[in-house]
Amino acid sequence: IEQAQTQVEGYNFDIRKNVVEYDDVIAKQREVIYTDRRAVLEHADMHERILGMIRDEVGRLVDLCIPGHVVTEEEQLDNLFRALETWLPVPEELVPENMHAVRREGLKKQLIDYVVDYYQEQGEKLDELAAQYPDRGVPTIRDLERSFTLQIIDRLWMDHIDALDVMRASIHFRSVGQRDPLVEFRNEAFSMFGTLKETIQHNIVNALLRNLPRLLSTDFTAALQQVEPPKRKAPRNVQTNADA
Repeated sequence: IEQAQTQVEGYNFDIRKNVVEYDDVIAKQREVIYTDRRAVLEHADMHERILGMIRDEVGRLVDLCIPGHVVTEEEQLDNLFRALETWLPVPEELVPENMHAVRREGLKKQLIDYVVDYYQEQGEKLDELAAQYPDRGVPTIRDLERSFTLQIIDRLWMDHIDALDVMRASIHFRSVGQRDPLVEFRNEAFSMFGTLKETIQHNIVNALLRNLPRLLSTDFTAALQQVEPPKRKAPRNVQTNADA
């Protein structure tokens, strides 16, 4: 009986240890995500970080559409500019006359500078609009950055946790192929977390660049001008020391 009890206790200990090791993988990822969330909730300035995300996203898009050092096909540029136009209008001066003379790195620098400058200009216009209508709930560019960052992080993190739970429930089948399920879980979780960070970055940049024109549109500005700010009601039956 004592020997059987020792075996059962050892088995239960292994189970608890295994659970803790799996949880440690998720805990490390949670720490990274919660650090970002805490910064947003504490009203940290996310502007420089957003600019870095924009640079990374434009660079990634150029590399995706132009895999070589130079443009080899007109279709590569067509795909690139078509993707960029979902965010902002591409001026004609950025479209090269001689396609085959275009080098990827030079074009990448031009496009990054253009998109960053465009975002900065749109952000300044939004700040001016917020200052012009302080009682209409118009966000500043910093408010917008924090809002989208928090929303996107929360939504994608919850999806990521669900995906990890699904993988964790079936990872033990890897042992059939003589592979350690815990090692496999760590590798898969690391890869998924890398994808999560890339997806968060893309969604934040995409949301900001797509929504800025809407907030600065003529229709939105006209609506602000037509709506009167709510009037504060004067308090009733207020007694002061002079009335005593």
